[in-house]
Amino acid sequence: MRIHQPVSASAFNPSLYIQYVRTLAAIILLVGVWYLLFVWGLVMTEGWLARWDATPNPAATWQVGVAAFLHNGIGLYMPASGLVLISLALFFYRTPRSTGRLYVPVEFAWSTLLFLSINQLLFRILHGLAASAPMVGPEAEILDTAAMARGPATLFAELGWGISILMLLALFWIQGSGVLHVKRRHVARPKA
Repeated sequence: MRIHQPVSASAFNPSLYIQYVRTLAAIILLVGVWYLLFVWGLVMTEGWLARWDATPNPAATWQVGVAAFLHNGIGLYMPASGLVLISLALFFYRTPRSTGRLYVPVEFAWSTLLFLSINQLLFRILHGLAASAPMVGPEAEILDTAAMARGPATLFAELGWGISILMLLALFWIQGSGVLHVKRRHVARPKA
């Protein structure tokens, strides 16, 4: 600001305040989406990683030990916190390297929401398939009994776990590489 410039001309710049409000709204959106990712991680930890606690098997003591660790205390929060911390680290990696820094929080929020939506849809489909799958009967004795000892619900849960891991890897790759980079359209404004 020059000394000879009137104070009223430089004190209020509406476009600067609009940019601040947009940045603040994008960051609030991203923090809310990270909270949803954290809750999703808690649900998946409780449902998939700690599920052996309901049916303890004396022969498989390490599964019971891991399930007991992940079922309560800090072990319940560790996987969910790890997911959010990875996304946070990728956010701080991408923000200085991006030309449109305002759009990085929006990209992270949309990609995470897309991941959560698709994962929930696939989880519902797998749950429906597990509920409609035929149960293992006496005719299954001919087949491999070790593979058939698990019920269809367990097999579909393991398939859902594998799909979720692959989708998480894809999410983190998309967030880190900037594949969904939103380019701002420049509108030519008439000169006055």
